[in-house]
Amino acid sequence: MATSKRSLVLATAVLAGSFSMAAPALADNHPERSWLVKESAHFSLHYYPGIEKTADRLLRAAEEAYPKLQEDFGVTGFAAKIPIIINQDAFFNGEAEPIKDRITLDPQLASSSVIGTQRFVAHELAHVMSFASVDSGNKMGMLQNVGGLPTWFLEGIAQYEAEYWYPSNDRMLRLHTLEGSLLTETERENFRMLGVHAGAAGYNEGYALTKYIFDTYGRDKVKVLMGNLKDGKHTFEQAIEVTFGQNLPAITAAWHLALKDGYKSQIAGMQDTVPGATKLISTYKGEVNVQPRLSPDGKKLAYLTSRYQDSFLYLRGNVMGMLSLYVADADGRNPQMIPVGKGAVSNYAWSADGKKLLYSRVVGDATGNPCFDLFVYDMEAKKTDRLTTNEMANSMAWRPSTNQVLYVSIKDGKNTVKIVDTATKKAKVVLVGDGDTQFIQPAWSPDGLRVAMASHQPGSAAHLVTLEPDTGRLAQITAGAPRQTDGEPTWTADGKHLVFTSDRTGMTNLYQVGLDGKNLSKLTNTYRGAEMASVSPDGKSLYFTSYRAKGSEIFRVALGEGTPVDAAAPEPAAKPTKPTGISLNQTLAGNAGLGAEIRAANPAAATLTTPSMLDAPGAAGKGGALDKVVDQALTGDIKPYKPTMTNDLLMPQMTSDEKGQQLGVAGQYSDILDKHELGFDVRYGIMSSRFSYLFQYTNRMFNSSWQLS
Repeated sequence: MATSKRSLVLATAVLAGSFSMAAPALADNHPERSWLVKESAHFSLHYYPGIEKTADRLLRAAEEAYPKLQEDFGVTGFAAKIPIIINQDAFFNGEAEPIKDRITLDPQLASSSVIGTQRFVAHELAHVMSFASVDSGNKMGMLQNVGGLPTWFLEGIAQYEAEYWYPSNDRMLRLHTLEGSLLTETERENFRMLGVHAGAAGYNEGYALTKYIFDTYGRDKVKVLMGNLKDGKHTFEQAIEVTFGQNLPAITAAWHLALKDGYKSQIAGMQDTVPGATKLISTYKGEVNVQPRLSPDGKKLAYLTSRYQDSFLYLRGNVMGMLSLYVADADGRNPQMIPVGKGAVSNYAWSADGKKLLYSRVVGDATGNPCFDLFVYDMEAKKTDRLTTNEMANSMAWRPSTNQVLYVSIKDGKNTVKIVDTATKKAKVVLVGDGDTQFIQPAWSPDGLRVAMASHQPGSAAHLVTLEPDTGRLAQITAGAPRQTDGEPTWTADGKHLVFTSDRTGMTNLYQVGLDGKNLSKLTNTYRGAEMASVSPDGKSLYFTSYRAKGSEIFRVALGEGTPVDAAAPEPAAKPTKPTGISLNQTLAGNAGLGAEIRAANPAAATLTTPSMLDAPGAAGKGGALDKVVDQALTGDIKPYKPTMTNDLLMPQMTSDEKGQQLGVAGQYSDILDKHELGFDVRYGIMSSRFSYLFQYTNRMFNSSWQLS
C-alpha cells in the first residue's frame, strides 16, 4: 500500500544531496526458504515453496492489470521485467519501490475479502506505473519527481486505478465530513506520521479527492498530469493548474463543498443512532470497540478494543484485528483486560460453559514466519493452552454443549474447515474450499447442528451459507450483486433466523433472514453503520458495533422484527453524493434459489463459487483476447533464484575537505531479495589532491548477517 522505507531513505538522500546506506526492504534472512522465480511477459515473480497457487494467481492478476494501467499512465514500457515478491513477512501490507520497480505482497492479504488478489496487485502496480510515468530518463530525476508528489496523491491514484469506492470508505469520509474532522492540507500531506486514524483518513481522503478530480475532469487527464510532471519543470501544484485550469486549493474547496452537500442529502431520513439503543462501551480517545458477545449465562460481555494501543490493523475502514480482549459486566461496567496478549488478538469466542475464552492471536513459527494460532484461556485457572500450531487459523466458533471448536485454516489461499477437540486436540477435516473459495466468520446454531458462515472469492463480496459439519451439506442463504457483502452471521435464540451485516444499500446495517433465504427484514437504519452483531442467550437483545469518525462504540438494543425487505427485489441504495463523483448505486440481483442445498457429497469436496467482484482492469472477458494473452504469458519456466546484484543508484557528490572542494560519486548495488548489497562512496579533493573512499558489503544469506567496511 506504500512505498518502502528503503526507497524513501534513498529518495531523501537524493534530495538532501548526501548518500546514506539504506535499510533493507526484506529484513528477515530466512536462509531456509528456497526461493523460486517464475517469469511472464512483464513480470518476474519471486516466491518460496508452499504458496504456488497464490503465486500463479498473483502473476495472472498482474498481467491482467498491466495493459490498462500502462494505458492510463501513458507508460510505454519497462527496461526490465517488474519484480514481484510474495513474502509472508510483509504481514497484511504491500509495498512498491521506485528504485528497482520492486513490488512486495503479503500472500494472506491477497486472499482476503477486503482487498483480494486483483486489487492488491493492481494497487501496487499502479504505484510502479506512477513512478515510471514521471521518469525523465535517469533515476535521480525520477526520484526528485516522485519526491515532489504528495503522499495522499500517490496513494489516491493507486486506489483510484485499482479499487472501487467501498461502503467502508464512504462511511469513514461521511463521518469525518459530518463531524468536521477532515484532515487539513498539512495533515493530509503528512498523514503517515499522525497515527492509525489519521493514517486511515489520509488514504481515504487521498482516494476521494483524487477520484473527485479525475471523475470531474476525465480519466484521460491522468497521463496528461503525469506528463506535466515528467520534465521536472512543474511542482505538483503547478502541474495541477496547467492540467485542469484550476489551482489545487480551489479544487479542494469545491470538493469540500460537494462532500457537505452530498452527505447531507445522502443521510436524509436516516438515523444517527438506533432508536432505543443503549451505549455500553464508549470511545474516549478514538479507540475501536468491536465484536461484543455475551457469555452463555448472560452475565459477562466480552469485546475487542484498541484501548491503550498505538496501532491496530485498520484497512479501508475495516477493523482487521491486532486488538486486546476485554471482559466487562453485561452492562459494560468494570471492564478488565484478559491477559492473553495486548494488541495481538484478532478473534475470539466463549466456551460452551462460559468459563473459557477461545482466541486467535499472531505468533511466529520456528523460522519467524507470522501466523495465527488458536489458544484457550481458562478464566478460573488463569492459564492458557495452545490449540493449534503454525496454522493460519483466524475464524473459529465453539460448538454449544461440547468441547469442540470449528475453525478455518488457510494454506496457499485454500480454505480447510476443521473441528478440533479442546481436550484431546485431535482435529478432523469437515470441508475443503474448492478453488479460491474462502470461508470466514463461522457461528454455530443453538442446537449445534449447523454453522453459518460468510463465503467469498479473494477480493469479492460475500454471501451467507450454512454448513452441516456432520453431513457436509452446504446451503446458500443470501445472494446479491457482485459488490454486495453479507457477513458476520449470528443466530437467533430459536435457531430459525440469522442476524447479519450487509452493505446492500451502500451502508452497513443489520438484517435478519430465515434459513430459506426468505423473510428478510432490516433491523437498523443508521448512517453510522451497525456491524458485528450478537444475540443475547435469551434472544431478547441485540449487541452491535457502531462508528464515529474516530473509533467505534458498542450498543445494546431490543431485538425486534425489523422492517420487511423484499429479498427478490433491490432495496433502494443510499442516495449517492453525486457531486463528489462517488457512486454508491448498486444493482442488486434477485435471491432466486436461496436456501437450496449446494452439495451433499463428500465433505472434503463440498464447494461454492462466487462471481468475481471486479473484472480485471482491461479484461476482455473469460476466454477473450486478454485472457489468451495472459495464458500465454504464464507459461514461463520456474527456476531457482540467483542473488545477482544490479545497480540501485549512482549519485554525483559535491562536498569539501579541509583544503577545499571535493568531487565524487556514490552508488549502491543489491539483488532483488536484498540477500546482499554493496555500497561505495569515492571522492577526490581538488585542492588536497587526495582520494577518500568507503566501500561497504552486507550479506544476509545466512541466519546471521555480516558486513565488511
